[in-house]
Amino acid sequence: MMDVLTHLQVKLTPGEHSDITMEHSDITTEHNDITMEHSDITMEHSDITTEHNDITMEHIDITMEPNDITMEQSDITMEHSDITTEHNDITTEHNDITMEHIALLWNLMTSLWNSDITIEHNDITMEHSDITM
Repeated sequence: MMDVLTHLQVKLTPGEHSDITMEHSDITTEHNDITMEHSDITMEHSDITTEHNDITMEHIDITMEPNDITMEQSDITMEHSDITTEHNDITTEHNDITMEHIALLWNLMTSLWNSDITIEHNDITMEHSDITM
């Protein structure tokens, strides 16, 4: 198991309001710096692979059940988000997402700010995508 977790830096100190339960999970992380504060994460029967990612999650409640998530070379920042995914297969590889002129999307962004997102029974695959808004 130590070979799988080579170069992983995870800061989980008891007393930081973190409750993590993982059952029957296969998790592989390589060269990642993951910081989670005040998070309640429950993963059951999940296979998660992240490579060369910088993930910061603060005040997040994430529940993932029977999901297979693969992220490569991604930089993900989520703050004050409530995300629930059930029975989803999400794969993103080599994606370039750029958002410019956010002021034009202000009404949309404010309506989505601090929103609860629930995705159930979806299969989302993005490969070699370039999305510019």
